[in-house]
Amino acid sequence: MLKACSVKAGFLHFGIFHDFGRNKNYRYEQASRCEVKIGKVDGQELYNTSMNVVVGISTSKGLAMQLKTRSFFVAASMMLSGYAVAFGLQLDTVKDYFDKTEAEMPRKVIPFLDGKYPVHQDLTSKTLNCGVSSSPCAAIQAVGINPSDVMKGVRWNDFPAFYMTKNAGNCENHILRATQPKDVHCYVLMLGYAYLDSDRYVRDPNWAKSQPLGARGHFGDLQFWHSMAQANQSGGATYQEIQMWMEFAFRASLGEFKLTDDITTLPVPGLKKHFWKGARRVGDLLDYRYESEREVTQGIALGQMLHIAQDSFAKCHAQRDDEGRMVRFYNYSGQSGSMHKHFDVDSKEISIAVSRRLNPYDFGEKLLRIRGESTTWDQAGPKVRKLVEEYFRPMNPYLLSRYGEGCYRA
Repeated sequence: MLKACSVKAGFLHFGIFHDFGRNKNYRYEQASRCEVKIGKVDGQELYNTSMNVVVGISTSKGLAMQLKTRSFFVAASMMLSGYAVAFGLQLDTVKDYFDKTEAEMPRKVIPFLDGKYPVHQDLTSKTLNCGVSSSPCAAIQAVGINPSDVMKGVRWNDFPAFYMTKNAGNCENHILRATQPKDVHCYVLMLGYAYLDSDRYVRDPNWAKSQPLGARGHFGDLQFWHSMAQANQSGGATYQEIQMWMEFAFRASLGEFKLTDDITTLPVPGLKKHFWKGARRVGDLLDYRYESEREVTQGIALGQMLHIAQDSFAKCHAQRDDEGRMVRFYNYSGQSGSMHKHFDVDSKEISIAVSRRLNPYDFGEKLLRIRGESTTWDQAGPKVRKLVEEYFRPMNPYLLSRYGEGCYRA
């Protein structure tokens, strides 16, 4: 039995490692504070992206979580009170490194991750309709925005880059990206801790501000990046958060903010409540791009907006009526991961979503055309707010978030 141990940083505090290669368990509890690296315990390698590994947590209440990687395929599962659920994590297709300051840089394909369910890219590509005159693609190109940067942006909501100064394993002191093989395990671990702490995001807002962006987006206070809500949050409150982020992102797409500006100083109502003063710059929320890459971040910002709209039509993200009008936002914490994933990628569900009067193509086309014809927020703001209201304002703003029919754990 190994000495009880947890990670000093506070992000990583968990219990059981199972090394399939050696068929051994390594356990350490949350009780004590020490600085044992995740990479090794008693000289044993606990994580290797080329082998099967399960990372888990055990508590006195029988709560356990397992995060499993096979080569670079990432899946996660959780067992609670005898019921098993799965959280399927799939990366969309990625063709380049985001860190490069020079032109597009190709990289080797990551097995099992690349090419898996590129739903957002497909929807965005059809929305842009590049190569056709007077298309939304042509509209943004006319104002200097590269469509490939918009494609980067639609990936951002699922896998934002993040940075840790204190962490276990080889995850600290560099920008972490799920698109790079060496960082995949950092993402797996980060999402696992976030799942277990999902209730704390509601009861401890100050603590939530200290957590990685990806964790907050998938399980915490920033779930509106995916058109989802925190537990028991009213539809009206979620709608206001989406309006807030849409304003920030659109104004960023106009190049209105300096990328080195403190997020809490921006004139976007409601934005600063999610961040500590001095903790985040504008560039941190646009894939760590700064002044030399300002034009790139304008496209990324538009992609973020498209992602929010596209997710809102997924059956386990939100409920819409037959016309596509918003009814209710859902919360992930009680959902079945396998069902959530199924409705995200099922071709029949996607066909239904795009056939409604309100649909992701229509939203995207209108948004991109507004950007193409606008130079200031004063000019664009009323149009953007009206578009977001049409697509996201729930018919009954007092309905609280739920898990969704066919999406919850049995």
